[in-house]
Amino acid sequence: MEPEVRSEIENIKKQLEFLMERQEHLEDALLSPEDEKALQEARKDFEEGKTTELSDLKKKLGL
Repeated sequence: MEPEVRSEIENIKKQLEFLMERQEHLEDALLSPEDEKALQEARKDFEEGKTTELSDLKKKLGL
C-alpha cells in the first residue's frame, strides 16, 4: 500500500475514533422531529411578519 494511502487511512481512523468517542454528545445535539417542525413553523411565522412575545414563547416551550 502506498504511503499516502496508508496515511489517509490512519487519518480517517483517528477521525472516526474521535467521532465515536463523542457520539452520545452528537446524538444529544440532534433535533427531534418535533423540534424541526417547530423551527419550520417559526420560520414561516417570521417570514409572514408574525411575532410572538418572548414570555409567550417561553411558556410554549416550557421554559
